[in-house]
Amino acid sequence: MKSGFLFSRRTVILFLLLLSYPAVCTGGEGESVELSPREWGKYRTRLPDQDTVRWEARWDLERISPGPPARYRVTDTVRGNFGEDSLPQIRITEAEFLIRNGRLQMLESVLTVSDRVGKVLYTLQKKFDYRQRSVRTRKEYPAGETERDEFDMGSRLVDAKEIVSTLRGFPFPPPDAVRRGEYEDPELEFEFLNESPDTYSILVTYEGIEDVSVPAGDFSCHKLRIVPDLGILTFVGKIFAPDLYMWFTVAPPHFWVKYRGLEGDLSTPSVVSELVEFNRSSQ
Repeated sequence: MKSGFLFSRRTVILFLLLLSYPAVCTGGEGESVELSPREWGKYRTRLPDQDTVRWEARWDLERISPGPPARYRVTDTVRGNFGEDSLPQIRITEAEFLIRNGRLQMLESVLTVSDRVGKVLYTLQKKFDYRQRSVRTRKEYPAGETERDEFDMGSRLVDAKEIVSTLRGFPFPPPDAVRRGEYEDPELEFEFLNESPDTYSILVTYEGIEDVSVPAGDFSCHKLRIVPDLGILTFVGKIFAPDLYMWFTVAPPHFWVKYRGLEGDLSTPSVVSELVEFNRSSQ
């Protein structure tokens, strides 16, 4: 199984995320959230000192079988410029998963990365085997080259397409307790499986409540910080690691609102990613 530091040069765009997945408990006591039969929305990213959109995305999630366990399908389509060279790309992820006893179980996902005219650059498939407790990946290029890998699922592995929903289930303290300063700082830790693919240890810490304004509206939000989990040296990461912050609504279902930090590895620019639209339907 591969491993490495969170901000290695192999880290790909971290925040091409599916904002619609339900929460997953990992590395501590998280909380489940309700998932509607359908959720959809939009988000976009810009440089901190610019209003020009760098890339924008739309996701669509639907329940395709009521179960139990309920089965869902989600599609995430992202278009824009990425990385230190601002290369134009189209990135489409299609995935299916189950909700079993209030927890998400990824089944399979396929990421297709194309250039601006739709020429495929590569595809990445992930298959999740819960009996073997492993994730098998296959990355294919048009010339026929194929890269295969396998990762130990363990008890803390979170896929890139789960991370936002994992954090929707963060053990947020009660808002009144936060405002009075009467709470213990919660945190979560887990192994993050990115789209390289590669894995990294992540620690998420709680930063309090802030009011946030994004294109989707004004929200009271819980603020989280993401830092590399270095064990006894994690305090070093908290001091020297680049600032990576995410905001989730105080009001349930604690959906994602904003991100600020590196777009990917240390060579990529800092960006601001903001929610443009979030919808839920009981049908």
